[in-house]
Amino acid sequence: MTSFNQGQLCWVDLMAKDMAGATDFYSGLFGWDLEEQDTHGGPPYAIFSLNGQQVCGMGEMNEEMMSSGMPPVWNSYIAVDDVQAAVEKAASLGANVVMPPMQVVDAGHMAIVSDPTGAFISFWLPINHCGAQVVNVPGAWCWNELITDDPEAAQSFYSGLFGWTFEKDDNSPNDYWVHLIDDRNNGGLMRKPPEMAQVPNHWSTYFHVEDLPASLEKLQSLGGQVFVPPFEVSVGSIAVVADSQGANFCLIQMSIPPDE
Repeated sequence: MTSFNQGQLCWVDLMAKDMAGATDFYSGLFGWDLEEQDTHGGPPYAIFSLNGQQVCGMGEMNEEMMSSGMPPVWNSYIAVDDVQAAVEKAASLGANVVMPPMQVVDAGHMAIVSDPTGAFISFWLPINHCGAQVVNVPGAWCWNELITDDPEAAQSFYSGLFGWTFEKDDNSPNDYWVHLIDDRNNGGLMRKPPEMAQVPNHWSTYFHVEDLPASLEKLQSLGGQVFVPPFEVSVGSIAVVADSQGANFCLIQMSIPPDE
């Protein structure tokens, strides 16, 4: 990937309690390499790469985040052409502005909002960093999914903000929609099931693996946990897991070739 269009999911990053521990975990699980970034005195940040191509990022939680009880979390980013305009439009559609637009050294501009259902989402406008350089291959990020108790409100918000269209998957055991931009799959949306009632609405991050059972075995040997054992969907086999510090994500072994 060398660019992303407005409305495309373009990047994910991890807010970790301990960057060194997270590096050991994800390097062991996916074979990622780490490059620390010069933040010009700002909070520490690093980029994970796979075979020399950037996959995702990682920052470290500050004391305020940790003392508040906030868990480590994977964040999702959507590409925008104008961060200020995106924030203003999001607010007009019912979002709350969590972090107003700011410049991230020479990488780009970002902002964070919570959508009308309470899920956090980040906006990204690149300067020198477009987002992930490789996606949809084993060891790389491949999918994002909004899990919410109000899918109707979420669909109204994201279609109004980015022009996303939604197609319901009638083969899914849960209420599930794929959202599209320019007729291309861009991510998923699922009605939060009753067993997740205490889990906040959130965006979930997926990583593609070649051998799901082997990856789960490795994940557990590195201190990770399996929350939902492998289950079959129309495109492959999925497991819901957590890293050694408690950050949740999903692993998927594809049974069909992913979109480019």
